[in-house]
Parts: sequence; C-alpha cells; structure tokens
Amino acid sequence: MKPFLQTLVVLCIATTLGAETVRFNDGTFIDVVSFEVRDDVVVLVTADGKLQSVPRSFVDLGTLPDQEALIAEAIELTGLRQLTDEISRSARLAASGLDLGALSSELVADAMAKGFDADRLYEVAEETFRGRAAGLQLGAALDWLRSPMARRIEEAETSGSDELRERHSTGLVSTPPTRDRVELLLRLDRASGTSESAVAMQAAMMKALLQGLYPSGPNTSHAIEEALEDARPRLARRTRSRIQLSLHFMYRDLSDGELAQYVSYLESENGEWLSHVLLKSLFAAMEHGARRSGEALGERLKERNKLKV
Repeated sequence: MKPFLQTLVVLCIATTLGAETVRFNDGTFIDVVSFEVRDDVVVLVTADGKLQSVPRSFVDLGTLPDQEALIAEAIELTGLRQLTDEISRSARLAASGLDLGALSSELVADAMAKGFDADRLYEVAEETFRGRAAGLQLGAALDWLRSPMARRIEEAETSGSDELRERHSTGLVSTPPTRDRVELLLRLDRASGTSESAVAMQAAMMKALLQGLYPSGPNTSHAIEEALEDARPRLARRTRSRIQLSLHFMYRDLSDGELAQYVSYLESENGEWLSHVLLKSLFAAMEHGARRSGEALGERLKERNKLKV
C-alpha cells in the first residue's frame, strides 16, 4: 500500500454518513468516524474530516468504537461470504469438466469438493481479512460501504440472470458501448485489480493442484513453473476478455456518472486499500482450497498406484 497521506484520507471521509462519539476523561466529547490506537497516542478522524492525535490517557477508552464490531460490519458489507461461496461453486463446477487422465472424474470432483468446502474457504478469507483490516483506513472504508452509492453498486453486482447476461452480450455486438464507457470499465478493472487478481488466482490454483498431484522435487518444481509460465499469456487474454464482458453486463444499469463515482473511489487511497484487503482474503481462500484439493488428488493417485503393484 502507498504511504499514508493525510490529505487523501480526509478526502475519502469528508462526506461521512455517521459518526461515533468518543468521550474524554474530563467529560468533554468529540464525534469521530475512525480511530487508531498507536502506543500511547490515539489518532482520531473527526466527523468534519480532521485528523487529531491525543494522549491515550486523555481518552475514555470504553467509549471508542468496538474495532471487532467494525471489522465484522465491513466483512458483511463487502459480501465476503457470498464471494467465497461463489469460489466454492465455481471450483466444483470446473471439476466436473476437468480431465486429469490418471484419475476418474468422480475422484476429482470429490477432492475438489473437499478442498473447496464453502465454510472452510470463508473461515480462511475471514481470518485474512481480520488480520489486514484495522485503523483509520477501516473507518473510511466503512463510510463508503454504508453509502447509498455502495448499496447501488452491490445491487448492480448481484442482479441479472444467466439468460439476461447472454442477451446482453449478444446485444453488445449490434450496439457497442461508447468509448467513454469502455474507458471507464477499463479504469475500473485496473483500479480494482479484477483481471490481474483473477489471473494470479487461477495460476496459484493450477500450481497448488499440480504440486499436490505430483511428487515434490527440483525437476518437478521447474516443470510446473515452466508450464505455468507458458500458460499465463493465454490465461490472461482469455480472462481479461471474459471479465470485460462481465463488467459491461454487471454495471449495465449504472450511468456513466455513477460508474465514474465508483471508479474514483477505487482509485483513491482508501479504495485501493479496501480492494487490496478483499482480494488478498479471496486469494488466501482460493490458494487454500487448491492446495487441499491437490493434496487429496495426490493421495488418491498414490493409493491407485499401490493397488496396481
């Protein structure tokens, strides 16, 4: 993450929707939108966007917002559970068409189901999120997540059937989007790291599966790295193309102005931070699932080879 910049933090929280009241030991109080305890100092961001540092001994710490509750709210508002459920569903679906030759499709599907257990994926993602989400950035992120615009974005991202998606993709051929619209979606993709992270996640998943499936060793590791390096450009092209179509569909009902507002947040210091925390959490879940699936497949392969002897 970039170095902390006070100006950007102030800009991100200047339009706060709700403040918490912090009381001092002398009986006075102040409204804040976020805080961070740093050794003997409490750093507060006030409701009007000002940054203040006060000695910890001056603050009635019992009045500070519950950090755990704030993190739990952020996890809920980002839809982390729904995202890990989708990873689980997609992995199981991919397993149905995965041909590993040496193993039957039933064994592959069983290993993937165990590795990509939805509850376990969420536990890994939640633990990662909690370890990374704290302090002043969390308060600013919650201001965004609670905003009407964020709710509007969430509705756009979760609406639409597969049939409607197909019709929309077909319509793009006859009625292509404007250049401004395409540029906004490209900026959104870059700012959110969607395509880049999707490619990295798929490569990590392939690597973890292969490492679990084949015996470890310098020759094997080198072969796996070479295979991934060869596959990455093709994987990147296919992924970026698919994601661009998905973004066109997902935000079809948002005006250019609304989309620009969302992109501006993602490009801000706080938007970058929130995207980073969320993607790292999902990456951890994906890698965990792939590693467990690869290990399960490797064990099944060993059992199969023993039976042949």
